[in-house]
Amino acid sequence: MSKKDDLDRLNLILLKINFIQEICETDGIVKSLEDIRQKRPAILMHFTSIAEQFNKIKDNDLLDLFDKDDIKGAIDTRNFIAHDYEGINMAIIEFIIRSRLPLLKNIILNISDKNYKLWKKKELEEIGKVDLSTPLEDDEDYTKW
Repeated sequence: MSKKDDLDRLNLILLKINFIQEICETDGIVKSLEDIRQKRPAILMHFTSIAEQFNKIKDNDLLDLFDKDDIKGAIDTRNFIAHDYEGINMAIIEFIIRSRLPLLKNIILNISDKNYKLWKKKELEEIGKVDLSTPLEDDEDYTKW
């Protein structure tokens, strides 16, 4: 696994943190977590993705920049989401969004200040505008899969 792969994972973590923060921006964290139809599931899926990306990073120098408890907490949160979705304590999720995600985001942004090639704020904004709900048009016949 290359350093570029690990940096791509950090970029994805940063993007997911931004998505969570954007989801909570309009109605606030508590109201967003109360929205069991759209906002809560979206937030929890982004948490799952964050943990999976941390789990795939192999560069110990990058991992050492993060608090080990935050990485373990991300993976534990992912496991709760995957194995006990209805039993998740939303107060814990609220705490993570309010206090831990900003710390993780700042660490990643500081990494980009150390000459690592990570997405900048403008790039994150543009990527966040991409509509992934519309399938790409291509000539591939997927019925053969």
